[in-house]
Amino acid sequence: MRGIVGVSLLVAVLGFGCRPASVGATVSGTLLLDGQPAPAGIAIEFTPKTSGGSPSNGITDGSGRYELRFSAYTLGAQPGEHVVTLQIPQASNADGTPAGIPPALSHIRLPASVSGPRASLTRTVKPGRNRIDIDVATDGAATRE
Repeated sequence: MRGIVGVSLLVAVLGFGCRPASVGATVSGTLLLDGQPAPAGIAIEFTPKTSGGSPSNGITDGSGRYELRFSAYTLGAQPGEHVVTLQIPQASNADGTPAGIPPALSHIRLPASVSGPRASLTRTVKPGRNRIDIDVATDGAATRE
């Protein structure tokens, strides 16, 4: 009997350990800039408006798609209202020193409504699966949810 319980526990731990956990809500979508898929490499962050919440982050692929992660091993975001910010990350040299903005992203100018401390774009994350598409007009207006 002990052997069966031990094996069952081991299978349960290994089975659950192979899949990333979720914080109650998964979030994915497409980031568009002026109606076109954003290029690969734009960082997106959802920060809960409630105090004590932790942000979730993602990065766009070559089709503008992103998936949020709460941590390295946890998919999703906390349910609730979030401020959405975008950032064009700086590239790094092999020694870790800054190399500037990657050439493929150097032409992009993100509006203040989605970048920096005055970001005002908000989206609501509901429990369960969420698809949140965002279209940002580079003149400053976020147009589509």
